[in-house]
Amino acid sequence: MARETCARASLCLEDPSACEEALDAGGVILVLLMLLLPIAVACGSPCFEDRLRRLLRLMLHRFGRCNGGAENTAADDDGHGGRGPRRALAGRCLASGALVPLLTVILAVVPTVLMLLAAPAPCATGLGGCGSISCVCGSYYSQGYVFMFSTLLLLAYSLLCEVARIDGSTMRGRRLRLAMAAGSLGTLLTAVFPEHLERGDGNYAAAFTAAYTLHQLGLGAACLLSVAAPAVALWAEARRPTGSGGRALLPSPLETRGRTLHLTAAAVASAAFLLLRGTADVSDYCAPLTRPAECDAWPSLPPHACRHVSRPRHYTCAFSNSSLSADDLLLMPPGYVAKHAGECRKARCTLFRNVRSIAAEFAALLLLCTYVVSHGLPDAQRIAAAAAAADRADGGGGASVCGAEREGTTRPLVMATENGVCRG
Repeated sequence: MARETCARASLCLEDPSACEEALDAGGVILVLLMLLLPIAVACGSPCFEDRLRRLLRLMLHRFGRCNGGAENTAADDDGHGGRGPRRALAGRCLASGALVPLLTVILAVVPTVLMLLAAPAPCATGLGGCGSISCVCGSYYSQGYVFMFSTLLLLAYSLLCEVARIDGSTMRGRRLRLAMAAGSLGTLLTAVFPEHLERGDGNYAAAFTAAYTLHQLGLGAACLLSVAAPAVALWAEARRPTGSGGRALLPSPLETRGRTLHLTAAAVASAAFLLLRGTADVSDYCAPLTRPAECDAWPSLPPHACRHVSRPRHYTCAFSNSSLSADDLLLMPPGYVAKHAGECRKARCTLFRNVRSIAAEFAALLLLCTYVVSHGLPDAQRIAAAAAAADRADGGGGASVCGAEREGTTRPLVMATENGVCRG
């Protein structure tokens, strides 16, 4: 039967330079930089800078105190213009449980991406059909979905433990606690439904749309609330009168430069992911082809089959792993030949585009999460503690009474007023 190349059957035919069997040296170096530079930037945050040698001691000191609340937040002030609590909180975030899932993600994603790149046929792995981590987990590796959900669950729990330290005895503290708690819980929505790309219609399509919307909403809400809430609170402190003490909570110029670098790197990685994201194509027309000639001819199809190709396929096929000679193919039973004659799988694909997209997503998520742990949560804790201290000072003698009442309640709903009367 005559064969022809279907129009738009494969992007690899339209643009051969966009499809690779493997990355060249330059591509590997670029991917390594995109994976390792965010880790280096994250290690420059207050959680790590000049304190790595104290990691073990701090973890042992804070072990088992996840639900310690805010009893020590105000006690960290050493009277040096607010620098004491900032340094204490920056050092104490080394013992934060949120560092555990972040380290887990680093140790899982980076080696996995490199091992998939080193596979005999990288395009036959999740890298050949996906441009995002959630797509790889949802469409190729079920264990990746379990890992993703478990890690995000641990991250949400760890962040909520840190949010519990925010003093909620004032309106400002309660607002910060609510915003940071909502951002922490938003990470769970991200794990509700990693991209599972599959043809469907009717209720399935509606369910997919709803779940994918929750997936994006959780990611956006978690990042926006966790980063923006402390930043807006700091901005409000900077606008307060000079003598109010609010400016003492502002970061030093050196720390401000570090924060700017951290957020700039996160913004660049996020923009790179959104602008350069690879197009997911999890279809596999290679696997059903059992004859080497048919496999190597893809995407050349019989004329009648061209009309069924509705969109570009971002790969080509090749027959590989054949361990049988021509004589074996003639003499061996058909069942044996079918199992040992090799297989047809994806050979060339938009590999660099997909790997670059996954590396950019990893960089953006890691930098945003480490920023929240290193700067966002300590800022919220310092601002709430300062507001509570100012409220106690304004309340006079009633502050101690209200403080005692607060310690005996499970919810910080009691405040001191100017006339010394406790009010809910």
